[in-house]
Amino acid sequence: MLNLDISKETNGGHIVHGRVGDNKSCIEKVSVIKEDGTPFDLTGLTITFMGNTYNYQTKVISSDGIEVKDAKKGLFQYTFPSEAFGVAGPYERSYFQFTDKNGVVATTGDFEVIVLDNTDLTANEAETIISEYNKLVEELQQLQKKSISDLRQQQEDYVIELAQAFAELKSDVATLESKIKTYETGVSKTATDAQNAVDTAATNANNTISTAATNAAKMISDALEEFQKGNFYTKLESDERFAKKVDLTKENVQLGNVDNYATANQTEAEQGIALNKFVTPMGVKQHVDARMATQEEAEAGSSETAIMTPLSVKQHFDFNLPDSIKSLLNLQSGTLTITGGNTGTLNWVRIGDLVFCMVNSLNGRSGGGLESSIGSMPFKAKRYLEFLLTSDDRSAMNSSQLSVSTDGAIRWKRSSGFGSNYHGMFFYEIQE
Repeated sequence: MLNLDISKETNGGHIVHGRVGDNKSCIEKVSVIKEDGTPFDLTGLTITFMGNTYNYQTKVISSDGIEVKDAKKGLFQYTFPSEAFGVAGPYERSYFQFTDKNGVVATTGDFEVIVLDNTDLTANEAETIISEYNKLVEELQQLQKKSISDLRQQQEDYVIELAQAFAELKSDVATLESKIKTYETGVSKTATDAQNAVDTAATNANNTISTAATNAAKMISDALEEFQKGNFYTKLESDERFAKKVDLTKENVQLGNVDNYATANQTEAEQGIALNKFVTPMGVKQHVDARMATQEEAEAGSSETAIMTPLSVKQHFDFNLPDSIKSLLNLQSGTLTITGGNTGTLNWVRIGDLVFCMVNSLNGRSGGGLESSIGSMPFKAKRYLEFLLTSDDRSAMNSSQLSVSTDGAIRWKRSSGFGSNYHGMFFYEIQE
C-alpha cells in the first residue's frame, strides 16, 4: 500500500513496479493522511494521477482507474493504464492531486515508479496521456456533432417555412392579378360603352348634343358607382363618420361633466379626509391597513377608530380575561368506557387542571379485596388517590373503593359478599 501525506513529508512507503506493455494489471491501494496524522477526507474530490516518465519523455495525467474505498478514511485504489508504462526507466516525478468543486487543489508527496523494459518490438511508442484532455476532446466532438445536427434541422425548418411563405405569397399575387384583370375588364367595358354612346350620338344626327352628353354622363356615373362598390368611403361619408381633430375639444366630449380630481397619494389615502382626490384599489388597501389595530391597541381596547380582526379580538380576550374564565372556556368533558367485565358508567369533566368524575351503578367482577381495572382516563393523576363509594344496599355501605393511578388507570374493589350497585363522585389534579 502507498502511504502518502498531504504535508509531503513521507514518500509512498514502497516502490511501484511495472513493465512496458502492462495494461491495467498494476493496482495500488493508497492511504492519504493530513499533516496531523488524521485521514484526509476524499468526499467530493476529483483524484488525478500526475507523472513524468523517464527523462521527461511523456506526461501521464489520469483520473481514470480511481476507485474510492473509504472516503472518510482517505482510502482509494488506482489502476495504472498501459500508457503509464510506455517508457522504460524510473519516473522523474509521480504523485496524486485532489481537486474540489471550488477549484482548490492539494497534492501528496512524490513516490517512486519504476518501469522495466520488454522485448516486444511491436509495442506502441510512448505518448503523453492526459485523460481529462481526452474527455474534453470527446465532449467537444459530441457537442460539435449535436450543433451540426441542430443547424441542419434549423436549415430544414427554415427551408420549409420559406417554401410555405413563398406559396402564400404566390397565392396572394394570383388573387391580386385576378382583381386587377376584373378591374381592367370593367374599365374597358365602361370605356367601350362610352365610345359607343358617342358614336351613336354622332351617327344619329337627329339627337341633340345635350342628349348625347346626358347619356355619356350617365355611363360615367354608372362606372363610378361600380367603382364605389369596392367598400371605399367618399369624402362626405368620411366627414360624417369620423370626428375632425379640431372638433375634439373639452366641451364637445363633455369633460366638464366629470370631476377633475388628482389621485390620492399614500398619506392622503391613509388619512381618508380629502374631498377632492380619487382613490385607487391600492389606495383603499393603504387606508384599511393604516386603520388595522396593533396588538397593543387590541389589548388596551380603547381605540374608537381602529379595525379589529379575528386575531386582534383573540389578543384582546387573551390579555383581559381572568384565568378562571379562560379555564371555563377551555372546559372538556367525556365518558369513560367501562372495561374488564365490569358494568356501570363514569362521566368526567375537566376544568383547568382538575378532573371531576361521577360514577353510577358500578358492579361486576373482582371481589374479596382483589382490584379490577375498569378503564383508563385520558389525563394522568398527579398522585395516587383512593375514594370510597356508596351503595344501594345499606348493609354494603363503605365496602367498596376506587383508586386513580398516576398512569391514569381507574381500579376498584369490593367485598365479595355484596353485589350491590355502587355510586360516587370524586376529583383529582392532573399532571402537567
